[in-house]
Amino acid sequence: MASARMRLERPDHTLQPTALVGELYLRLVAAKLTDWKDREHFYRFCARAMRSILTDHARARLRAKRRVELALPPTEDIRWLGSREEDAFDLDRALSRLEEFDPRKAKIIELRVYLSCTAEETAGILHLSKATVDRDMRLACAWLCRELRPEVALPGRAAKSHPVEGT
Repeated sequence: MASARMRLERPDHTLQPTALVGELYLRLVAAKLTDWKDREHFYRFCARAMRSILTDHARARLRAKRRVELALPPTEDIRWLGSREEDAFDLDRALSRLEEFDPRKAKIIELRVYLSCTAEETAGILHLSKATVDRDMRLACAWLCRELRPEVALPGRAAKSHPVEGT
């Protein structure tokens, strides 16, 4: 998964797949969780850790070079994601807000973006139907667009930050 994830990053990225796996392993060991509730619990932890690792890496690069060199790769579902230097930080903040009122949609975004899981894989991990994952992904993407790109989400109208409709 780390290799697939890093193939989506820019070619001169300083974080290698083995380093990403190493960081993830260290976080797994540090968590000292030997009794994973189920497969979903394990994958959710890994997705959250991956999110944290990539965000921390972006912050470190920003401090070192005074500009972000870690861009999130564009995904098929969120084509505009990764087009700006600030996206790694903005997505992290937006996901924290989304978790407050719809944790399931936030988990789906984490698995799809940070672990590059397919809709089928995400459905299996979260014990949902693919249709539910697809529907939640569409709603979460619309909410993220409205949060992070209000000028695109609501052209000609004032953008508002509302919970995802249909939840």
